[in-house]
Order: sequence, then C-alpha cells, then structure tokens
Amino acid sequence: MFETGKVKEFFGLCCPYYYIGEQDVAKDEEIKRYYSLALEDIEGYLTALLEEELEGGRYTGAGVSLVLPLGNMDIHVGSVPIRVVEGVEPDYIYTPIGRLDMHTYRAVMKDDDNPVRFFYTKLAIALLNMRDTVFVDGPIELSGKLLECGEILSQEWLRKYEGYHVNDPLGLYRYDSVWLQLEKFFEEGRV
Repeated sequence: MFETGKVKEFFGLCCPYYYIGEQDVAKDEEIKRYYSLALEDIEGYLTALLEEELEGGRYTGAGVSLVLPLGNMDIHVGSVPIRVVEGVEPDYIYTPIGRLDMHTYRAVMKDDDNPVRFFYTKLAIALLNMRDTVFVDGPIELSGKLLECGEILSQEWLRKYEGYHVNDPLGLYRYDSVWLQLEKFFEEGRV
C-alpha cells in the first residue's frame, strides 16, 4: 500500500472545495494548503513507480505529467533526454489525467488504494456535486449552454450565474468536460 493520508485529509477537511457566498480568503488559502499537501502523496507515489520502471534497466529515464487543478505536475527520474530515442524513454499514453508511461498507467489502474486514483475519483465526484449544487438546471443544461454559446467559463461568470456567488479556489470548473467521466475511465481501464 502507498501513502494516501494527506490526500484523504484533503478530501476529509476541505470538501466540497467550493462554496457559495462572499469570497473568504482564509478559506481559499486553507483549501489550497491541504491541496498542496495532498500533492506530496501523489508525487511520492509516482516517483516510486518511475524509479521502479528504471530498475528494469530498459530505460534511462521516465516521466509523468498529470493535469491537476492549479497547474500540471511534471515528474521525471533518470536522465533527461534531449530528444526521444527508442529505448531511452518508455512509450507514453495520453489519458484524461495526463501523460503516463505504461508501467505507471498499469499501476495506477490496478491498485484501488493509491493516491492518484483516489484523488481523481474524489475530484470527479466533487465536480459533479458542484455542478448539481451550483447550477439549477444541472449538468446537461450547463453543458448545453457551453456547447451552444461556445464560451469558456470564467470565475466571474460562475459567481454571477443564476444569482449565486460561487467561489472555486481550485478552479474545478475548468475541468468540467474532461473529468466528469473519470470514474468510467478508471473502471474501463482496469488492468
């Protein structure tokens, strides 16, 4: 088993990660602080997987790039290639959570109790709850409005929609179309 304590603490203490009403800077900072701590578990887990990948001796370097709220997480172990040469770096696949090599992908998909899977599954649920709570018409109507208007949601737009004042310090609304299917992705991608 891998360390998931900080990830679980983040979800236990900061849920629902958004709030309705006037902006509370202290609350925003608390959510971001616990979020940063949760990323430590994720980084440690991924670094261990990448180092395990290199122990096989087939590659001289490996990396992962996760799409996360507030910016991507890029981790690389081993030599940093100037250009990708066959046999130096593993093949990478692109998923809704980011770019992973096959070894890392299989590990994340196989073990239900790892910080990456736990983190993204909980974020998908939080995003669904946010949409259902904040948007009166629910996710279908919101998606329809996005598709019809072609507009990109902004923090200001979220705060004014239907008279709600929504504060989303992690910017989860930006991942609306990508992460709503994460549970399905994890279930269908099981190794």
